[in-house]
Amino acid sequence: MGQACTQWLSAVPPNVTNARAAAERIIRDGKDAGEVVRHIRALFRKTAPEKVDLNINDVINEVLRLIHKESIEKRIAVESDLEKRLPPALGDRVQLQQVIFNLLINELRPWKR
Repeated sequence: MGQACTQWLSAVPPNVTNARAAAERIIRDGKDAGEVVRHIRALFRKTAPEKVDLNINDVINEVLRLIHKESIEKRIAVESDLEKRLPPALGDRVQLQQVIFNLLINELRPWKR
């Protein structure tokens, strides 16, 4: 995404709209990654899970962004059909992300025989 951002800025004329969107995605993904690292560290310290109200669709979409590159590399289309009006769920965001991530990534990786 960083390369795309610099290419859009280097174009004549620069594509500032796409570059800004790419930069915002880089920032968002960096914050998401920081939260994952913080929660992983908490797991190793054996602290209690951080239970908060979660929008399940947001959690699923965050994971889909994380696996997007790998799914493209493997030429696998990942589609979602999420219920728009789900009530909030109480849970730990990173633990739920990890469960969803594991389920999806297991489908992207071939079985070793």
